[in-house]
Amino acid sequence: MLLDSQGYIDKLHKTVYDKNRRLNDMQNHIYFLEDELYALTQDNNVQENNAQELNTMVYDEAV
Repeated sequence: MLLDSQGYIDKLHKTVYDKNRRLNDMQNHIYFLEDELYALTQDNNVQENNAQELNTMVYDEAV
């Protein structure tokens, strides 16, 4: 009976280990996606600033 219990406990430990590993992998992927989103947002902000500057230059030239 004790050996059966130990086998069950070993399976539980492996299951918990596997789930924790998958959770860590998913968390790392989330961090990667957050970094990508931040980079895209920064790039978009730069493009918006450039467009505003260009609009200002065109307006100044027209006035």
